[in-house]
Amino acid sequence: MDQSARSQLIVELLNDPREPVCILGFDLASRDLSSGATLSADAANAAVSLLNNPLPSIRSAAARLITRLALPDAMTLITQALSTEQDPTVAQALLAGIERWPNPEARDDVLHWYQSTGQIRIAAANAAWGLADLNLWNPDTHTPILRSVYQSLTDADLTNADMRLIATTGTTNDINRLIALARNPNYPQQANAANALTHTPRGVDPLIDLAQNNPAFTSSAAQAIEKHRLNPNGIRQLAALPWTDSQNKINALTNACARLDQDQLADAIGLARANNSIDDNLSIALLTPLIASPELLTPRSAPGIVLLAELELNNQRPDRTIQILSLLINHPLDPASTLRATKAKTTAHILLKEYDQAATLDLTADTWLTALSMTNEKTTKRDIANQILTRSIKLTQDQQTHIQSLTQPQPPKESKKSQNPNSTPSPQTPQAP
Repeated sequence: MDQSARSQLIVELLNDPREPVCILGFDLASRDLSSGATLSADAANAAVSLLNNPLPSIRSAAARLITRLALPDAMTLITQALSTEQDPTVAQALLAGIERWPNPEARDDVLHWYQSTGQIRIAAANAAWGLADLNLWNPDTHTPILRSVYQSLTDADLTNADMRLIATTGTTNDINRLIALARNPNYPQQANAANALTHTPRGVDPLIDLAQNNPAFTSSAAQAIEKHRLNPNGIRQLAALPWTDSQNKINALTNACARLDQDQLADAIGLARANNSIDDNLSIALLTPLIASPELLTPRSAPGIVLLAELELNNQRPDRTIQILSLLINHPLDPASTLRATKAKTTAHILLKEYDQAATLDLTADTWLTALSMTNEKTTKRDIANQILTRSIKLTQDQQTHIQSLTQPQPPKESKKSQNPNSTPSPQTPQAP
């Protein structure tokens, strides 16, 4: 049977007044949707008309199908049907639609069913959370009713939606209850309680503490930080979490830092590095966006550019260091950042053997000795040492002795024979006569 004929069959079944036949029509429609087929407009219209059928089983099936079809006016249809529905089974199906399309017009009906018991209350809790997630509850008229329900529930009866409602609408005592559940390893829903805490700023610090004792909660702590503490201190805390997967850490920091402005980004990486929570490569990756829009640099973000240049230098990319620092030509720096930038640029020129350019910037022993320590190539070391002596850079006696030793030609390696003057030659094997 082709799809057109099958759609026509579904319409005929849905329009049949016999309950079993009509239910068969809904079953066939559900199978078609699961297989990726598209129902005809006539089938959708038939489902809509059945929302008013006198049989609860038919109304329930119609509500489920309309929710799956996601018709343009589905939210309005489901909301209006819920406002007059008295049967809990049908209301449960309609509440699933409200969970998908939360809207203010459904609030009173969701509250009505949330004060029930059993599966209908659970469905209403899911819908109530959908409304809370969009901040649609009135704190004066609706929140007290929500609280009265979840405060009356035992810990064992709390659902994931209930706990999220507590996180977003609860009192201090309610939040403390949730924190206690998240800290209780014997609570069967400990993970759900921790996840619920990600929806309130008051859950950030408890989740960080929880993660420090149990890395399994690192993801929840990270989510809470990203939602409620997206600032330099939050990035520092995010980097310091006990990550068991380095890629997850990289992804979390990359996503969080991408949402910071340039001023905050520079401060954030500085704090995280002071805490030894991120290495050079990750720091470079996180700071690189600063140079994508140099016109946006400010006195507060410019030190981040200096740090990026220093990190590139530490990773043996002096040409990159000079390129980055060139972006700061027209941007004034604070005195400390100016000194760091000058030292980094001078060191980079030295490593590139651009000694005259380096000398015009900085002739202090500390900078030139730093450059000397950053190369292991003997010829380059000797060249730098000769430059230090030629340019009369002021050195201590110990530094002078060390530099002079580097300029001396290396003696040729002794042969193995000369290295063992006391060794006796091995006896010769006599020749046969």
